[in-house]
Amino acid sequence: MNLEIIYFIQALGNPVYDFFAIVFSFFFSFWFFFFTIAAIYLVKNLRALFMLITASAATGAVVELLKLLIERVRPGLDIFPKYVSMSYSSSFPSGHTALAFLTAVILSKYYPKYAKTFYTVAFFVGYFRLYMGVHYLTDVIGGALVGCIMGLTFLLYEKDVMSFEAKILKRLKSKFKR
Repeated sequence: MNLEIIYFIQALGNPVYDFFAIVFSFFFSFWFFFFTIAAIYLVKNLRALFMLITASAATGAVVELLKLLIERVRPGLDIFPKYVSMSYSSSFPSGHTALAFLTAVILSKYYPKYAKTFYTVAFFVGYFRLYMGVHYLTDVIGGALVGCIMGLTFLLYEKDVMSFEAKILKRLKSKFKR
């Protein structure tokens, strides 16, 4: 069933889809994500910036732990080499999708009028992971769940996270005053 969904989505493909698949995958790669989001969206809202960075780091750790424990082979390694270059990590859950949904949850709290846009982008990140053949549908759903759960958890404990941030800033200031 999982492969039939990928075949169906790929049958809808065209050069425009190919372009957006690459853009969405690159934009939500972990390292590019940090620098882009920090530079473009959050320089005026340090609270949102810190929440997003700490939640992203924790989510990345959870995703990698799950990948190590589950060790699901990506569909693209054998079936869709057109889109998969050197990706040897496990497939479940989708880290790109987890990061996209985490971002949607956290940024929706700080910028509620853009919530629909954030969730739409997150949906398309997952969709294009399927289109590229690098994840099964269950990988994408798992990634979305991990991202949403982590985002909601961090927002639930926002005061504690911000208290931690204040301690870090205090230590950094004392180190650089010397």
